[in-house]
This record gives sequence, C-alpha cells and structure tokens, in this order.
Amino acid sequence: MKELRTFFEMTSLSLLPLLVLFLALCSPLRRGAGQGTSPAEAPPAAAAPAPAPTAAVPSAAPVPSAAPVPVVPAAEPEPEPSPDAAEEGEGAPVFSPVTHDADVTVDILFGSRVETMTLRDYLLGVVASEMPASFEPAALEAQAVAARTDTFYRLLVAKPHKEAASCTDPGCCKAYLGPEELRRRWGEDYERWAEKIAAAVDATDGEILTWEGEPIFAAFHACSEGYTEASEDVWVAALPYLRSVPTLETEADVPSFRTTVRFTAEELRSILTEKVPGIRLPEDPAQWLGGEARSASERLLTLEAGGVTLSGSAFRLLLGLRSTKLRWTLEEGTFTFETAGYGHGVGLSQYGAEVMAKAGESWESILAHYYPGTELADLGDVFPG
Repeated sequence: MKELRTFFEMTSLSLLPLLVLFLALCSPLRRGAGQGTSPAEAPPAAAAPAPAPTAAVPSAAPVPSAAPVPVVPAAEPEPEPSPDAAEEGEGAPVFSPVTHDADVTVDILFGSRVETMTLRDYLLGVVASEMPASFEPAALEAQAVAARTDTFYRLLVAKPHKEAASCTDPGCCKAYLGPEELRRRWGEDYERWAEKIAAAVDATDGEILTWEGEPIFAAFHACSEGYTEASEDVWVAALPYLRSVPTLETEADVPSFRTTVRFTAEELRSILTEKVPGIRLPEDPAQWLGGEARSASERLLTLEAGGVTLSGSAFRLLLGLRSTKLRWTLEEGTFTFETAGYGHGVGLSQYGAEVMAKAGESWESILAHYYPGTELADLGDVFPG
C-alpha cells in the first residue's frame, strides 16, 4: 500500500480519540502559538518582526498525555520580514490567466461558506499569505508547488472537508488572503507584490510533487536550526520524503530566530494544573519538568511533568512557544524557555528556501532537497482529462 494512504489510515483510524482532544486544544491556543495575530491581522511587510509569544494561555480543553496526531497537520502562519530586498518589476498584468491552474476549479471553505474558484486564484492568495512577497523568486516558486501539491493531497487523500478541497483557516488547512485584503496589507506596493506572486505561481503552472504517482503531504514551516524534523517525530508515520535534512538559515537570516519566554513558578503551576489532567506537581519547582527525550535534530519529543508524559508538541502549544527546539532553566523562581526556529520543523523550511534561492538554487533543487525522493509531475499527467 502506498505511503500516502498508509499515513492517512494510521492517523485517522488509530488516533481518532486523540484527534478530538487535539482539535479542542489547538483551536483556542492558535493565537498564542502564532504570535497573537492571524495572517489577516498581521502587520504589512514593512512592519517590525513579530514579538515573542505571550506567556498567557487562554482557557482550553485538557492537554492529552501523549502527542495527538492530526489527520492533516496544519502549516502555521509565519512572520513576514521587510520587503527591502525585493526587486522592482513592471510590465506583466496582475493575475493574468495561464494554462493549467486557471483551467482547474476547486471548492474552498471560507468559514461556513463554500466558494468555487480557479486553482490559480486560490494559489495566488495562499502564496501571498504563507510566504513574504519579498522572498526570492525561486523560494516563492517552491512555495507555490508545495501549496498546489498540498491542495491535491487534501482533496484526494486526506479529505479534511466533505464539502471542499481545503479551507482558509491556517489552523486546519492553509492561510489565504484575497485581493482586497492584500491591497490593505500591501498598500501602494500591491501591484509590485501581486505581480511577483503571480509570476511565481505561473512559473510552476500545473506542477506538483508526487510519490509513487500520488501527491505528497507537502508540509512546510517557517524555519529550523541546523536540521528539519522527520515526520515520525511529529506525526507518528515515517513518510519517506519527509526526512530530517540540513537547512542553512541562521539568526542572521530570520527575524526573531531565537526567542525567550519566562514564567514565574506560580504562572507555570497554574497553566499545568489547569490544562494537564492528572498532573501532580511537588512543592519544589525544580522537580516539575524532567526526563525529556529528544530527536536527532535535538527537538523535544517528550518530557515528564508532575508524573504525566507530555509530547514536545503538546508542551509547546500549551506554553505558546515557537518551536520544540527548546531548552529551559529555573533561576530564582522563574522558568526561562529559549527556543530556536519557528514551526513544527517538518518539510520545506521557508527561510531555508530563501537562503538556497539567494545562493542561486532553483525551485526544483529546493524542493528536491526538502522532499527527497519525490518527483515533479504535471497535473495533466497525474489527472488526465
């Protein structure tokens, strides 16, 4: 049986009870994990980098004791840097029709409303929302292929929505911004950025990534330190094309690459006792956290908290941290958590793609690096007629 369907069946059938708890937890915690703004609320590209996560954790359902696995892990909204490095461009009409993407229609869920739109129009809004328009063309092109592939993975394999191929909730599927929202975000730079995004989508028109003839789960995240993460260290299934690979971005390339979040002992006690069923914290805060296990990329896989085993992913969401590449210290009654990178760490690193693009790598080589062993295919060849 092909790897894609194996992954879907493993996650959906064996982990359904945990999925319900995970969704109850993630919905109210998305704001903490995503720097306090949704993509639609995020500042324009010229704004300062997003601040470190707040220590406040909204009320939510209890955290499960082990890492729940979503059927389709969600890509996270990422911070947008300054557009100063972008190239000026004139000439090509904005959002002009092309061959493949413009000939395909998809149903997209906007809240409770389903809208039918061309694949091209949908991808324009996704790429503009998920990756800064100031990025190099090759990075934007790699993002366009990943987004196109992800759309067909959800439509044909994961099927998270009965009534639509995907939705515009980044906590479930992918972020999306329409032309009017982008005009508000980009202001007088709208034409410039829209043309650049359109060029990236059109340069990869109809291209998707496949494994054994099917679209892959094209996971992506903002940035990692040193190495990306293997899929089984986040979502159980060891997908052959989602391996841990080297990535070159550093704190010189990424705004807020390293962040620090502090909690007093009483703040942390309140969060843990409220959100983690069965937890029993001893009097000494030095005994609250320990027994951690880490992946090959040094991310937190699990830890012990007051007699309860928590996954690194659940612990990260619980405290609103940017990644599971984290360390903590306790000094004078205050817990300090230091993180590196942003996101789950699996698949394409967006800032890593930008570093590769600046070094002259093509979108094809970027995708081959982050999704090893995959093949590029044309939509018309994979889905003839």
